[in-house]
Amino acid sequence: MSKTDLITSRKDEILTWYQSKHKSNEPFVTIDDDKLLNGLPDNIKGNLVLTSSSVGLTDELADEAISILKGKLVYA
Repeated sequence: MSKTDLITSRKDEILTWYQSKHKSNEPFVTIDDDKLLNGLPDNIKGNLVLTSSSVGLTDELADEAISILKGKLVYA
């Protein structure tokens, strides 16, 4: 692993994955506690479940992630 790889942000990692690996007909969800991910493009940010670093993944957030994957997300 190079030094450059170590300083890649989560946002950059997600963008790289999306551009190189994501298939348009496959649902995806990103679960993370990095508030900087709010800066993702809207088409990716709509699939973001932002957790709290002190609490982690709650049942409610897990349900939200499942809804995203099923294409049934209802924004609260």
